[in-house]
Amino acid sequence: MRKFLICLLILSVSMVTAFFLFNFEEKVVSANEGKLVTATIFCIYNLKENQSTEEYDNYLIKTKIPGIRGAPWCTDFKTWKIDKVLCPAVSEPEGELPAEPPYLYVGKIEVSDLDAMVSFLGTDAGKEFVKSWSVYMDPTAILTMGHEVL
Repeated sequence: MRKFLICLLILSVSMVTAFFLFNFEEKVVSANEGKLVTATIFCIYNLKENQSTEEYDNYLIKTKIPGIRGAPWCTDFKTWKIDKVLCPAVSEPEGELPAEPPYLYVGKIEVSDLDAMVSFLGTDAGKEFVKSWSVYMDPTAILTMGHEVL
């Protein structure tokens, strides 16, 4: 059930509609029986071809990072820009290393209340939040949810 909910959250980034988010919120609340759900969400993405990294970095610094960090459901938000491919991660790699990194950015959002985040995405402000980010991000961007391995 949790994987299903996460898939719905991922889809909501590219297909925000009131009907979809209403159903998603209903499923999250019923699946967790009123318990507070925390999550670590990663966003792995590139920019659209016509977007400059300088313009996007400026947008992140001035708009997106302060906006997400200021959300009541967010306990931490960080974004890393990937500079270059260093070396293989395994002792016997297949093929040649790519000349460019396969992704340009990795974002990490610590969500203290997943239900509140989902509710926010259903509001006009939430839809605008996704829409403003979508101007820059390549449509192959994905959100994943993970946990720390101890």
